[in-house]
Amino acid sequence: LNSKVISRVKVDYIYIWEDMSYKNGPLISPDHFKKYVLPYYKRFTSAMKEEGVENFFVDTDGNFEALIPLFIEGGVNGLLPFEVQAGMDIEKIRKEYPGLIIMGGIDKIALAKGRNEILKEIAKAKRMIKNGGFIPYTDHAVPPDVSFDNYKFFRYELKKVLGQNS
Repeated sequence: LNSKVISRVKVDYIYIWEDMSYKNGPLISPDHFKKYVLPYYKRFTSAMKEEGVENFFVDTDGNFEALIPLFIEGGVNGLLPFEVQAGMDIEKIRKEYPGLIIMGGIDKIALAKGRNEILKEIAKAKRMIKNGGFIPYTDHAVPPDVSFDNYKFFRYELKKVLGQNS
């Protein structure tokens, strides 16, 4: 089925939802991932690469840092959302995996704390953008305690960093 669809359209990326972690780490050990999950990732991404798909993103919440090298080995080249409250540090991960596309990593909790905290997150985004391979957005859904004014400020400042002065 995948080949039939992909032969008719240009697929920019494949997005996979795989919640395999919680705040303190993976729900599956790296050894079990390697034994039971990795072969399927390799088979799937290899088949899709033969069809011209170049980018594979996995959305997994929590702290999945121990699984990153296995996702990469499985053909995944982008991960998200990098939850800050789970200990995911996108700047550290960028240094360890310079070719990995990172999506997220902007602390959603900081948006409720006011402009100074928001500006710290914007500064982090600016550093990450400078190195490429980064799509800036919050590390999960924006919580209801974030005021609309704070959210507008965040979006305004992020647009400035991205060169979208509107």
